[in-house]
Amino acid sequence: MDNRTDVQRVIVAFLIIIVTLGGIAFVGCLMSPPGFFPSLRTALAIMALGVTCLLCYPLVFAYWMVSGRTRGMRDLLILHSVVSGALVAWYLVLIFG
Repeated sequence: MDNRTDVQRVIVAFLIIIVTLGGIAFVGCLMSPPGFFPSLRTALAIMALGVTCLLCYPLVFAYWMVSGRTRGMRDLLILHSVVSGALVAWYLVLIFG
């Protein structure tokens, strides 16, 4: 087996773990019952998605570097950057809007 494919598999395994845990945290925050602060669960859900994106971004970049900078991975990296920017904009609108 090639050493490059082993590194790619490890990166993908970490990505799957992080995305799964982030998705569980996101759904858990949204499904929690409203308490004294009803908008807090939405803010926590957005923060869970933000932390998930921040943890995944370096791994996606590392996968792009290991895979030889392929065009498909570059497009995925650009898409990830756009989604992260939209998430920040959504959070700012929620907080200041």
